[in-house]
Amino acid sequence: MSKIRKLIEKLLLLPTSTDIEDVIKIYLFFGWTLRTGGKHTNILVSPDQTRTRAVPTISGRHVKTHYVKTMIEDLGLREYLEAQ
Repeated sequence: MSKIRKLIEKLLLLPTSTDIEDVIKIYLFFGWTLRTGGKHTNILVSPDQTRTRAVPTISGRHVKTHYVKTMIEDLGLREYLEAQ
């Protein structure tokens, strides 16, 4: 739990480039599932199966800030930290 909290705090600072593994860890922690393959290599599906997010990478490893902002809104990360 502590590692996830530190990772969320780091991502809320909106770094210019984030590792895809960090993004996937956060989504998985909140119950999303990872589906791979096809045109988009990283597709995340919400727990209720109503939303999907394709997360493209730069050079196969990094994610742009825009996708981190989308993740923060999707998962309500600011509210999650305030509730802790």
